[in-house]
Amino acid sequence: MKAIVLIAAILAAPVQASAYQPAAEPPTPSTDELTVIPHAECLEPKRDPLTPLPHVVSTFPAHGETVRPGLLYLRVTFDEPMSCKGFFLRMGRLRAPCNQDRQIWLLSFDRKTIRTLCHVEPNSQYGVRMSNDPPTAQLISLAGRPLDPYEFTFMTSSAPEVTSTSDAIGEDVEMLPPKQDEPIPLQEFRGKR
Repeated sequence: MKAIVLIAAILAAPVQASAYQPAAEPPTPSTDELTVIPHAECLEPKRDPLTPLPHVVSTFPAHGETVRPGLLYLRVTFDEPMSCKGFFLRMGRLRAPCNQDRQIWLLSFDRKTIRTLCHVEPNSQYGVRMSNDPPTAQLISLAGRPLDPYEFTFMTSSAPEVTSTSDAIGEDVEMLPPKQDEPIPLQEFRGKR
């Protein structure tokens, strides 16, 4: 009789175990609830006196160019990879296109192009200075070489304002992706061998 009770208890155990429900886990956030913020690590310059001084290759806006008002991605492209040291300053008495207290840079993968989002008013003249005065504003290459002072100016038009960051990127044609190769037109050729 004891054997029958023991077998009944063993057979009943899984039924009792399946009735147990663990505490509910908190719901996993959906994709809409996640925020991913990419972060590029700033690299400290490493002194290499044999590396040439960095030079500005191009800017957007280009010196003397007239651009639309509103959002503007100020871009400076260098011939050497740059560190995160430095700051874009106001040139003389001209207006500064970017915040003079805090600038957030977007650095290209090759570290030769720096962009920062600015806001410019219509019908105005702006000036940007990259200088060693004050020393904390000096732009420095990854090889620890300082940029010689460089300045450029640009104007804004009375055209409609740029209101989105994607449109602001599109204003700088040098940063647009290359166009797809156009198909080569086929021509009929009739010749003798």
